[in-house]
Amino acid sequence: MERDDVDWMLLTDAAARGRAQLASGDAAAAERTLAGALELWRGEPYADWPDAAFAAAERRRLDEVRSTALAALMEARIALGRHDEAIADLERAVFVEPLREDWWRLLMLALYRAGRQADALATARRARTVLAEELGADPGPALRAMESAVLAQDPALDPAPLPRQDVPAVAGERCPFKGLAAYQVADAPLFQGRRRLVSALVGRLVDAPVVVVSGPSGAGKSSVVRAGLVPALAGGSVTGSETWEAVVVTPGRTPVDVLAPLTGEVPPSAPVLLVCDQLEELWARGSTRASARPSSTPCWA
Repeated sequence: MERDDVDWMLLTDAAARGRAQLASGDAAAAERTLAGALELWRGEPYADWPDAAFAAAERRRLDEVRSTALAALMEARIALGRHDEAIADLERAVFVEPLREDWWRLLMLALYRAGRQADALATARRARTVLAEELGADPGPALRAMESAVLAQDPALDPAPLPRQDVPAVAGERCPFKGLAAYQVADAPLFQGRRRLVSALVGRLVDAPVVVVSGPSGAGKSSVVRAGLVPALAGGSVTGSETWEAVVVTPGRTPVDVLAPLTGEVPPSAPVLLVCDQLEELWARGSTRASARPSSTPCWA
């Protein structure tokens, strides 16, 4: 797999995760995730295939991923009160892509939040002129709604209060909802709603030594394995699985070192259930590559 391919995969994954964080109300986490995602965008995708049909289609798809991530990043910064920064970036965006109404809408919102209602309405007029001259069309519903809301000083445009960080937890209570954070093995009593999926994974392990759980970012893969599958196996859902030693690892920058404790001439004292979470880290920038030379040292997993 080429490095550029990995970058596009990471960009798409991080962009989806950042939008989910924004939708959940965590603008600060969304801003960090989306800014990191956009740092992966370097140059023109698939530049080595300038005339290939597949490359043209993929460039359009990735450009839309980038634009959507950038729009979400601007929303996060506006929500955090970083209006001046967002305004500068959005002014550049409307210059580069004047027909994308999202940029105009977000620019109006940032200006209004910054106390510049007149400039926000002037931006609406600019957008209307550009769309009329270039397309012979009026602004779409979202842009018209934003103009009307700014004109009416709609309270819905006011920023939502940032979540408080100093609210003490009630003694003896533990909220079962962890937001976007992954559930861990210790969270098994709180983990609900995936019983059928966990049963299916257990069933796969009856006949196969390896099971791969894949899916889009934020789907809950880590949670279902860590807080669902591992505790189920510890409870004996597969014959003898209650004796297995669960080892949950992530590759990190030195994946070979992570597995070192499981290798050697003497096998582990008990069968090992090896869970490799975030497997894509094997291709992350800066990670060491395992030797391609076959090894005579056995590894039990």
